[in-house]
Amino acid sequence: LLLIDCVSRQVVTAPYPCRYLALSYVWGKQKARAFNIGEKLLSLPQTIEDAMTVTSKLGFQYLWVDMYCIKQDDQNHVGDQIRHMDLVYRRAQATIVAAAGDNPDFGLPGVSSSRQTRQAHATINGISMASFTHNLWELVDSSTWNSRAWTFQESLFSPRRIFFTTEQMIYNC
Repeated sequence: LLLIDCVSRQVVTAPYPCRYLALSYVWGKQKARAFNIGEKLLSLPQTIEDAMTVTSKLGFQYLWVDMYCIKQDDQNHVGDQIRHMDLVYRRAQATIVAAAGDNPDFGLPGVSSSRQTRQAHATINGISMASFTHNLWELVDSSTWNSRAWTFQESLFSPRRIFFTTEQMIYNC
């Protein structure tokens, strides 16, 4: 298993044992490029940058992203990884879901960019409360991410998911 080390910004072989997060997102027209293990990832699409930030802020060092953790120029590696995709997502501590935008340059709203709407919230006697503008799942259900078979399987295999939409973040366990 290859992972992105969010500290060194390199693709590394996963240490054993390893706690990591996974990313589920839409590639759009993005093309994968060949890379070498240990190569520093200097310029990344915003969604991957934001997912690395979320990974670090949640106290994890490693992130699995298919575009970088599957050697796209090695058909044996691609085939092996596809056969084990269920395990990649099932063994992740959580899957970050980019349910906003239709390409990896969109980012995760609320991380490097503001959300489109502000959620009303208040703290009363130490208890935080927030209102929802509409059904929590409406934006996920209508997203480009939700229209793809590939992302459907990623969601299905993930025991814990953190959805980023244009209006809110949803944790689903």
